[in-house]
Amino acid sequence: MNRPRESSISRIAAIYDIHGNLPALEAVLESIERKSIERIVVGGDIVLGPMPRETLQCLRALGERVSYIRGNCDRLVSEIRDATGLDKLPASVLAAVAWFPSN
Repeated sequence: MNRPRESSISRIAAIYDIHGNLPALEAVLESIERKSIERIVVGGDIVLGPMPRETLQCLRALGERVSYIRGNCDRLVSEIRDATGLDKLPASVLAAVAWFPSN
């Protein structure tokens, strides 16, 4: 007799284009918690917004439950920091990327 296979279906949320908007991220994460979603995929563009450091810290606090895809803004911030060094950036750009952790 063949037994039906037990499935281990996971509930996954995909969130994109956060752009440093911590209050919106917190609202989305509250909804994710209410729905008992197990995994979160962040599809990029976490940074370059009003609260980039706090937004990144909020996501990192979720630990291994979150997987990341680097967005174009995230890649740009990383490339600017790595290629030019902070001391060579214009003040307007420095304010947007100075918080970003170095590799």
